[in-house]
Amino acid sequence: METPTIIEEVNEGKEEIVDEESKTEEELEADALKYNKEKKWSEACDSWSRLIEKRAERCGPLSVECASTYFRYGKALLNLAQSEIDCLGGILKKKMKQKIEGQESDSEDEEPTVNATETLELAWENLETTRVIYAGSEDHRVELSDVLLVIGDLSLESDNPQQAIDDYTQCLQIREEKMAKDNRALAEVLYALGLAHQLANNLKYSYDHYTRAAAVLEARMQHLKSESASEENSAEITEIEGVLADLNEKIEDLKAGEDFKALLEREKLATTTIGFGNTDEKKTEVVHDLGVFKSKRKIEAKQNEADEKKFKPV
Repeated sequence: METPTIIEEVNEGKEEIVDEESKTEEELEADALKYNKEKKWSEACDSWSRLIEKRAERCGPLSVECASTYFRYGKALLNLAQSEIDCLGGILKKKMKQKIEGQESDSEDEEPTVNATETLELAWENLETTRVIYAGSEDHRVELSDVLLVIGDLSLESDNPQQAIDDYTQCLQIREEKMAKDNRALAEVLYALGLAHQLANNLKYSYDHYTRAAAVLEARMQHLKSESASEENSAEITEIEGVLADLNEKIEDLKAGEDFKALLEREKLATTTIGFGNTDEKKTEVVHDLGVFKSKRKIEAKQNEADEKKFKPV
């Protein structure tokens, strides 16, 4: 068998490029979804990017028809950035070892840091575009809450828990308005708020939101038990029981922490001294629930992946 010449290889590469550019929107979407399922985030982002170009040209860049594609592209970019950050973690360990051994670090090791930052910025641009489109449509409030949840995740990934709290709070307000009280999507955002408050060291708020998430899951489980038995319901009950066990363990770990114990002691002291001493002294502000996951890894590295695996809506 003859070895292909350089010219033949170049021509073959050109044919592949032309073939990619000639794909329809449906073919590009099928490719992107396949890469998502395989967690091939770089390839998925390429397909979503090609798809949004075609769709925006056909429908207009700020059309509602484009919103879901911007959203899925933004989510794929966020997953890509997280994989790049994971890669950076390995590089940091390598650098530490080189430093201990007196070796010089490689300059190309800085590339993942730059890549992750640029990818996060591009993810934010696409998610923000989605938010703007859905915010202008009363018919897409639930979709808007989904976008706000992912923007909150992005804020946590960017080490900004306070912004994440704002994003998650808006998401929760919409979901409380549009969803049943035992919808697991409520538990999902309540858990995210608990984590964001924990990272921001707002431990009372964190505890409140974790316990509210647990209450939603308990309500969902009781609702399923009240229905006719089915294989699907049985599987979801088992799933929720596992999530609740993980969440309750997280709540107990939070309560056992020294900072949380100190908070309770301060609240107890404030309660027992109200009405005594200087009447002009301000009372300790009562912490109210807002009503209504870099930084995220500082806590998630200490817990099982089960913490985030199954808060999904049904």
